[in-house]
Amino acid sequence: MLQNIRDGARGWLAWVIVIIICIPFALWGMGEYLHPVPKRLIAEVNGVELSERDFQQEVSQQQNRLRAMFQNQGIDFSFTDEQLQQLRKNTLDYMIEEELLVQSVRDANMRISDALLATRIHSFQAFHEDNQFSQARYEQTLRSQGMNPTEFEYKIRRAL
Repeated sequence: MLQNIRDGARGWLAWVIVIIICIPFALWGMGEYLHPVPKRLIAEVNGVELSERDFQQEVSQQQNRLRAMFQNQGIDFSFTDEQLQQLRKNTLDYMIEEELLVQSVRDANMRISDALLATRIHSFQAFHEDNQFSQARYEQTLRSQGMNPTEFEYKIRRAL
């Protein structure tokens, strides 16, 4: 039976069937490019958009920080719905305030030098091995947090 299918798959009819099957998949895939999903905004600060993706990432990082803090104290902690709602509100407020501060710094033409940024990053003990900064550890730690060096450096520059 399989031999009959293989022999039949070599003819022009097989190619017509393959093309008929491929067309819907191609059109479906192109639809993603022709009609992209609009970026969902969580807030806008003086024309700068804060995306829902960035907001969700920040909330997740805050949750992880709080869990780690409680675990270090030996406390098993999980968020209630009310606490999670408050965390989301506080995170949004923080992101708006941070963007306002960044805009103020930019308007005042203040810049963080690359040397200062590198010094600050090298001071984080989480990136050290044998009391020295380790580039491999730096990249590994960032990957485990779902970030890359460019994103992290941008955040540190904003924080400074």
